[in-house]
This record gives sequence, structure tokens and C-alpha cells, in this order.
Amino acid sequence: HAMERATESIEVAKQTLEQADGLGLEQELGERLEQAQKAHDEGLASQAVGLAEGIIRTIENERESMDYTRRAMKQKKNLIKQIEAFANKSEWEDRIDAIEDAMKKNMWSTAETLHRTLLKDIESGSKQVDDTGELVNFVEEEWRVLRNQCEASGIGVDDDQRRACEAAVSEARSLLSDGDVEGSLGQLALCDEYMEKLRRRI
Repeated sequence: HAMERATESIEVAKQTLEQADGLGLEQELGERLEQAQKAHDEGLASQAVGLAEGIIRTIENERESMDYTRRAMKQKKNLIKQIEAFANKSEWEDRIDAIEDAMKKNMWSTAETLHRTLLKDIESGSKQVDDTGELVNFVEEEWRVLRNQCEASGIGVDDDQRRACEAAVSEARSLLSDGDVEGSLGQLALCDEYMEKLRRRI
């Protein structure tokens, strides 16, 4: 009975492999199929079954990865639009190229992993941009109020600290529009220092 099951598994594995063109697995799995056949011929039924079922599973996984990646990469325009907001855009573009490269080489599960990781990173990158945007809005609002107080206290536009603070606020906004989150946060920290100094003088 065990041998019958082994014969059957090898037959299914063989058919599955014949239909797996485009997955780029012929050579690797062809060798595994030979090992399964050899185990079968030596009467090692459970080893033959294990190898044959492993072949079928690998092909099913690769096929799922292929379907996923092909479908996902039809949305490539969307990916490109999402990374427009990031500072190191070319690094993100390289990652999209790497997915396409893996697809060309029929490395489907690699392509799927790269794509899923990219999506996750884009999502957290966008969240950082959003969070920093809220912070910039908040500081701009604070600065508007403080600037009026400076005006009322005779700290004019030619005051060094006031000018430095004004510059840092606008630089924070400008760096953020370039997608440079870290640079923007650095400028916000400067604003904080200058606003603190100005408040003491009012």
C-alpha cells in the first residue's frame, strides 16, 4: 500500500512538473524527481512520497507567487507614484527593478518577498512623511503666534534669532516636500531652540 502511494505521488509530481513551465524549476525539481524515483526503486516508500510531495508543494507555492507578483506588478504605476514623495527615490526605484529582475529569472517566490517587503516599507515611509507633516503644521502655527508676540515686543524682522527661526521653519517645510523626513525633523529641532530663546526675551 505504501509503495502504491509512492508510485501515485511520483506520477502526480511528474505531471505537475510538466505543467510547471515558466516557473524555472525544471532542473532543480527534475533532480528531486529522480531522487524520488530512485528511493521508490530501492523500496523506500516514505522517502519517495516525501520527495514527490515536496515537489508538488514547491510548484504550488511558486505558482501562487507567480500569480501574486504578476498581478501586483500590474500596479507598478501606483508604486512609482507612492515613492515620488520620498527623498531617496532612486533607491526605491532600484528595489522595483530588483522585483522585475527576479521575475525575468523566474524567481517567483523571491519576487513576491521583495514586493511584499517593498509595500511594507512604502507604507511606513508614507506614515513618517504624514507624521512629520503634522509636526511641521503644528510648529508653523506656534511660530505664527510667537512671531506676532515678537513684533509686539519690538523683536523685528532683522533680529538674528527671529530670522534664523523663520528660516528653519521654512526649511523644515521645504525638506519635507522633498521627502527628506530626517532633514525636516532636524530643522524642527532648531526651530524649537530658537523659539525657546525668543520666548525668554519677550
